[in-house]
Amino acid sequence: PEILTSIAACFEHGVPLRFQSEIRNGEGARQIVRVVGEAVREFEGGEVVAVHGAIWDVTDSVEAVEREAGLQARLDDTLDSIEDGFLFLDDEWHM
Repeated sequence: PEILTSIAACFEHGVPLRFQSEIRNGEGARQIVRVVGEAVREFEGGEVVAVHGAIWDVTDSVEAVEREAGLQARLDDTLDSIEDGFLFLDDEWHM
């Protein structure tokens, strides 16, 4: 729905395309794509006759951000659950 709504708005009103969406590729695998595009008009202020743009597969970067957020949440939970005092020291025993 988001994809169709965005494309329709671009063709009908010249609204630029800018969104990220999850899709299934031809093999059924999940992919996250970022889409950008703009309307091409027949002449200045005229009817939209095409949309030019690009689609990028951003699956790896989105999944990396999600993994990092999960690890940060685990670290926060672990540190919050420690009831004793503790210090962070570097390799040279400095705080």
